[in-house]
Amino acid sequence: MSDFNDLVLNGVLAIVGLLGGLAISHFYYRRGGAARPRLTVSLEEKARIDPATVGVQIEMKVGRIKVANLVVLDVVVSNPSYRDLAARNPTDPEQHPQRPRIELPAGLRALADPWNPDGALPRADVRVARQVRDERQVFYVHLHQLASRATVTTRILCTSRDSESAPPLRPADLAFFLGYEPNIDVRAEGLLKQAPKLEK
Repeated sequence: MSDFNDLVLNGVLAIVGLLGGLAISHFYYRRGGAARPRLTVSLEEKARIDPATVGVQIEMKVGRIKVANLVVLDVVVSNPSYRDLAARNPTDPEQHPQRPRIELPAGLRALADPWNPDGALPRADVRVARQVRDERQVFYVHLHQLASRATVTTRILCTSRDSESAPPLRPADLAFFLGYEPNIDVRAEGLLKQAPKLEK
């Protein structure tokens, strides 16, 4: 009887150990323990003021700049993973070309530096820098740190300089470079998801 009880006890312990191992493995994989952390970059059109489309003459100025139309864009950067993200040497100028990059259609220009409408957030430092490159407005996404499940929104005020009217943004008119972030899987969302991807 003692041998039988020992056999049953060993069997129960083996089953419990197996179930415990499966539960731990499931939790580990669900939390992304075996996967590279992800960073999503999205471009969204938040608002558009285009008087030419309704036949109304309106004089608009941003600071001292007179504009015929306004387009408000949001760059939304999220960390959907269960790990905090932090870039190595985020201020290194040599790494600037390796950052994720958004290119707007020709003629669409930023009127001011991008800003964060939500203000400073704890453990969320993502900066968007603007530059005109090959006659196109370009934005570089600089990740300094971003907490798990956190999101940072950067707002950009633009105008179409080539015409009185600014047509709606289409993914095909944009371009996106995913960049090279060590050990981070960068993914495109929003208008960037279907935008042409650049190799460099």
